[in-house]
Amino acid sequence: MRRLYISLLAVLALSSQGCIYLPLPARVTVGKKLQPSDIDFVKVGDTTRFQIVERFGGPDKLYVTPPVSVYWWMENTGFWGFVVPIGPGLDVVGDERSRTGVLLILFGQDDYVKKVELRYAPRSGVTQDFIEKWASTE
Repeated sequence: MRRLYISLLAVLALSSQGCIYLPLPARVTVGKKLQPSDIDFVKVGDTTRFQIVERFGGPDKLYVTPPVSVYWWMENTGFWGFVVPIGPGLDVVGDERSRTGVLLILFGQDDYVKKVELRYAPRSGVTQDFIEKWASTE
């Protein structure tokens, strides 16, 4: 009987190796998620930096060149894992899967909004290169 149990466990361990992803409803864990309706008041060429700060508070990240304010939040969207055979049993190794939402606002030299976008950040993060590329596209 013990031999059958070990054999079945070995077959199960070898056949179940691989990564799995369990999607879950998004749950904000850091910051406040902004919706498109939250930024309806922002009008390119009409809304000022002062009005943005008055509504949302100071930005989470501020770039000088180009002049971009970034507001962000983190949300967990699921769980990933994989099965690992350890000794006479199995172990699951994994973690939560998350994504970062951002509100990007580009200002002109006169402190009026030049461009605004609500989106998810790339997996590499919001870096200076990303901001420069985003600000240069129309």
